[in-house]
Amino acid sequence: MARGNYALCRYAQGMRPYNEADWAPPGFLRGYTFTLDTGRDDYVIEATLTVPAFAGDFSALLVRRVGGPVEADHEYRRNLYAAIGEVAVVAAQVETLLKRLIMLMADAPSGYLADAEGMFGKLEDTALRSAKRVVKAGSRDPESQGRAVGIIEAVEWAKRDKLGERRNDIVHGVWWDYAGVGVVYARFKLNGESDLRYGTTLDHITDVAAGMREYATRLEALVGTRWLTAYLPRGGPQEPSPFARAKLAARAVGASGAESAISESATAGPSG
Repeated sequence: MARGNYALCRYAQGMRPYNEADWAPPGFLRGYTFTLDTGRDDYVIEATLTVPAFAGDFSALLVRRVGGPVEADHEYRRNLYAAIGEVAVVAAQVETLLKRLIMLMADAPSGYLADAEGMFGKLEDTALRSAKRVVKAGSRDPESQGRAVGIIEAVEWAKRDKLGERRNDIVHGVWWDYAGVGVVYARFKLNGESDLRYGTTLDHITDVAAGMREYATRLEALVGTRWLTAYLPRGGPQEPSPFARAKLAARAVGASGAESAISESATAGPSG
């Protein structure tokens, strides 16, 4: 993915009037047309840059569309948000699985996930250290040894693929959520670094989601049957049981008729 900064933009004052209604709102003292070379043949980013007294870092550029978002923007946002959301959801599952595994490897697990709290990278490092200690000790049962070896393999695989770093870029990126500019986002890190990243596609995001899904699958297999688990019925949603239908009926009629509704629904049995 290409990374850009202020110097990568080509400015040409006067190419297009900055206060032209379709290109910038009136009222700004200075305006420039710029073209951002994305490094791809299928699109370039062209817009009007309005320059206030405080310009700031180009990576922190505020992006707007004159006249407000249009339907193409909303459609792009649905696709972009769905892709980012999948990464966020699956990565959260990975984090929780790492916490479970850290607790299973502890000598006296408390049963509270909050006791294994930490950011994504920190959880990976903690799980890796704990697993290596178990393997080095060599005194636990075969199941614990196998789990520890599996954790080491899974976490080291994810680190080689930089899944955590790529997840952070996507989840913490500031995205240009408008159609016609490609997939562009700014990244601001805790160490003070910032840059603008562009020249990619939504496939990059879905690839990270797929990697996270594989990561979660590998970690969940290591948890096995050692954690409280709720199993949903095979084949998808099923018709509610008599007890569930009774609860729904009681809720529908209110507290005053709850007892009679429960009695009628519970004795009726499944429909059909």
